[in-house]
Amino acid sequence: MLSVVYTGSNPLSDSLEFAGKFIQQQVVPVHPVAIGEHPGHTVYYVLFGLLLMLAFIRFFYPAIFGAVFSLFSGTASRRDADNYSKPGWAVPVLLTVNFVVSMSLLVLVLLIRWKHLPNATFTDPRYWAVITGAVIFFYFFLQTANYLTGFVFNTSKQAAMQIKNTAFWIYTSGIILTPLLLIYFYSGYFLVVDTMILLLGALLVLKWVQTFRIGLSLKGFLPLHIFLYLCAVEIVPLLLLVKTGTG
Repeated sequence: MLSVVYTGSNPLSDSLEFAGKFIQQQVVPVHPVAIGEHPGHTVYYVLFGLLLMLAFIRFFYPAIFGAVFSLFSGTASRRDADNYSKPGWAVPVLLTVNFVVSMSLLVLVLLIRWKHLPNATFTDPRYWAVITGAVIFFYFFLQTANYLTGFVFNTSKQAAMQIKNTAFWIYTSGIILTPLLLIYFYSGYFLVVDTMILLLGALLVLKWVQTFRIGLSLKGFLPLHIFLYLCAVEIVPLLLLVKTGTG
């Protein structure tokens, strides 16, 4: 009895018959779409750059972070514990830049979250310029108001302490915001944003407590005077800024 073995070198007629059913008989239009760069990539580069800058400061000036975080211990206004001024002007400038960039990013995130800005805001330099300008203006407004208050009421020593107190507040806020912003952009959890807002609020309360301590060191200044100062210089401008951004 003879048998035929198919080796695969010659196709079977049945296989050719069924193969035709899987071949497209009509023209299929193809429309290629260019995939652009993800808009969040620049944000990652910026945040990693800020973290690298903070690591550089921490490595070469290890006493800086202890002096900055003295805001929590109530020693930020003491001149005898001022190890911060030793590195010169470079470190204050770098920490200020870190605060301005991280705070501007947080404001952008909040405005997008509240549907006041589109998602493409991160790639639009106009929004960056406006929000960054507002953050810089608010910081210089606080410092200028502190200086003018000391000049008008002849309390230059306390004004210098308050200027230093405000500077430590922005340095501490920037150091805390930068890693949390990176975690948020990687995870996308709004819980991280809420945590940043709570931490900033706690730092602001600590700053106001320090302001009360500085004010109480003045002779003839009552707690009512200090409260009026806080309302006029810090609380009301902050509320107006929030109202402008959310309105």
